[in-house]
Amino acid sequence: MNLLGGDMTGSPHGIVLTGTVIGEVPLNTAVTRRQAQVGDVVCVTGTVGDAGAGLEAIYRKWESLFPHIVQKHQRPLPSPNLAMKIRECGASSMNDISDGLSSELYEIAQASQVNMSIVGEQIPLSQETIELSEKVGVSPIHYALVGGEDYELVFTIKEAKLSLLTQEPIHVIGRVESAGEGVVSLTYQGEKKVLEAKGFCHFKS
Repeated sequence: MNLLGGDMTGSPHGIVLTGTVIGEVPLNTAVTRRQAQVGDVVCVTGTVGDAGAGLEAIYRKWESLFPHIVQKHQRPLPSPNLAMKIRECGASSMNDISDGLSSELYEIAQASQVNMSIVGEQIPLSQETIELSEKVGVSPIHYALVGGEDYELVFTIKEAKLSLLTQEPIHVIGRVESAGEGVVSLTYQGEKKVLEAKGFCHFKS
């Protein structure tokens, strides 16, 4: 069997158990990170940052205050059926949000050789993530950008095709602006800056 990819993880102690699932997609229908097109909108599913915020709640012994996001951290629920529907509706690129939204955006932007602009206020957050962020004293979008383990989806698609997804939990957070080297900019609270590709890394965190 040819090696298709690998899951490299690190742990300072204990046993690590990894499960690998191999599936199939119809010929020429796989949605990769490489085909984002200029003019596409950038979208995410669900709310982002809950798992990272939930881990923060666990660290601080606040489980009873934030049960929803703790559950999202401990038992994230991927949405394969929604991913297939997004594919069928014509998504040009897609990624799961496992290591933080910022790093996943950069994976798409750099693989597709495009530049993206993201509007921070349009990133969907749950009420518990907002409340925990205020309690900790960090930006409400902090956990969305760098938290990881949400297993929501980030994807690009032609704006005209969004009408096919109106019944789904889809949120537009930005746009593919131009061909380029894969730079992602973030506008938030009136300030525009280049977004850093931060996220969870087993061998740096």
